[in-house]
Amino acid sequence: LHFEVEYLGEITRRLSPGEYTLRAFFRYGDSGQIIETKKFDISAEDFKFPSADEIGAFSVDNSEVDLALKPGQRKTEVLQLTSEIGDNSVVVVSGEDVTQQYQYSPLSWIELRSPAQFELAGRGRGRLVFTIVVPREAQAASYHGDLVLSAYSPETKEMLSSRSIPLSVLVGDNHVATAEVRSLYYSRDEEESALSLDLYNDGSVYITPQASILLTDQDGAFAARSLLSLPEGVGRVLPLRSQQLSGAVEQLEPGTYSAAVTIQSGGQDISTVEIPLEVPAAQEIENP
Repeated sequence: LHFEVEYLGEITRRLSPGEYTLRAFFRYGDSGQIIETKKFDISAEDFKFPSADEIGAFSVDNSEVDLALKPGQRKTEVLQLTSEIGDNSVVVVSGEDVTQQYQYSPLSWIELRSPAQFELAGRGRGRLVFTIVVPREAQAASYHGDLVLSAYSPETKEMLSSRSIPLSVLVGDNHVATAEVRSLYYSRDEEESALSLDLYNDGSVYITPQASILLTDQDGAFAARSLLSLPEGVGRVLPLRSQQLSGAVEQLEPGTYSAAVTIQSGGQDISTVEIPLEVPAAQEIENP
């Protein structure tokens, strides 16, 4: 037998023409491993790289900073910046909370080790160095905010582009994840029926929820089952934030149903509730 495995991925950083070495590690079974090394050349015509307008005046090597620390612990991080334009720019560092006066913000824990404003040479590289200092009295929770890096023209002072780097700090152990189910809706179009659930994270730590729903009719008979998940591109729900989960379900006849909802996060049940679900007539669904 002959097998081939093909891996595909997007090029996320601009590569200058030249010779490169690719080293790939393939692991299989309990202990099997294959290491493949290949040299290849990239010419200016080989790829259509994103333009500076598409990726901004600069790129950053990390798309997010995700840490797990203990109260009183310190951790230094380095972000590498690469200019994608020929002209110099001035990069200004700031922070943005999830919401105004967000209870679980780590922004006040940041100590900059490099200037809050620095010049980035055209086609050059720079770096931002900062230390996260967790207060000793910080409660066990997950803390979230954004580091904002904005590039400006030194001559016109015009902002060229801006990037937000999510910062997450999981502090301590023994986290208790909880969630509140606020509403459940049924929808139907010509192709499929679906359920949408509004979920609120009323705990102090982020969750990665999915919802299992069992529907019974007014006589207590089984009607349908559905599994609801987060939208594509959304990996977690932050503390004190809401999110909608959705999933397909069998078409339901108009009437009142009982929905037994179980919310799981990380393989653990964090909330169970039984709520009514109203399924209106087809005309009411299509013309709310």
